[in-house]
Amino acid sequence: MGIKRDLLLNTAAIAPNWWSSRLQNPVFIVGCARSGTTILSEWFHHHYDVANLSEANDIWDPSGYPWASSSYGKDSPPIWIDPEAYTARWWRDNERRQTKTRAIFGVYQTVKRAKVFVNKTPLNTFRIPQLLKTFPEARFVHLVRDGRAVTQSYAKKQRHDMNKDVEVYRALGYDYPFEELALKLAAYWQRTIDEVTLREQQFNLTAKGQMLEIKYDDLCSQTDATLEKLCQYMGIQKDRFKPEAQQIQMKDQDYKWRTELSPEIIAATQQLQANGLKRWGYV
Repeated sequence: MGIKRDLLLNTAAIAPNWWSSRLQNPVFIVGCARSGTTILSEWFHHHYDVANLSEANDIWDPSGYPWASSSYGKDSPPIWIDPEAYTARWWRDNERRQTKTRAIFGVYQTVKRAKVFVNKTPLNTFRIPQLLKTFPEARFVHLVRDGRAVTQSYAKKQRHDMNKDVEVYRALGYDYPFEELALKLAAYWQRTIDEVTLREQQFNLTAKGQMLEIKYDDLCSQTDATLEKLCQYMGIQKDRFKPEAQQIQMKDQDYKWRTELSPEIIAATQQLQANGLKRWGYV
């Protein structure tokens, strides 16, 4: 992050309302985990006019993240099992902290002397109504990746993470074998697509200039054009990326699902994701 966490939190606590007012032009990158949000966030980490604070789950949900070792996160299932229950638990525990959260972001942006604040947190995909209460001027970037590729990547990563706290997951009945886990994550991808569609329509976000949806494969194959579109949306210049940004390598790995998922899992995944895959042109 470049700024000591304790200093950031303590500074925000001194005058939270004032620091909250300092936050300008917040942009939140949302989308299903394993959709390329991390590498998109990395691009803007290397932009002179952006204060990029990636993830920040310890700020968004200090008592509920990480789920397996948290104090209160386990009061609900993991988000990929029940996103509504998970989000309700998050809001219950953190509604009163929203001014503080905004203040922390305001401190960070002020220290960075940046025009735009960017935060990438896939968990925020199901928090758009709450975020609009705290950040009414917020803009959202929704990054979409082929759901079959997300399923393969997410299941592999989630299984690895679950193994670190396997007894916790086992005790609560969430220690699924890979095949069952993959199908739950396949269904979750579709739910994220449906959720963003619902909120975009509910709040008329695109028409108001508060939602931009892009595809991961476009970010990989048409990087310059996609970054130009993103920069225009954020109100910053594409020629203001730092030299370090040129070291970022865009590799479209969406082919892996074809060989790493069984034919049976692929067929079931495509059935679970039929609407989203069709809408985004993947089938």
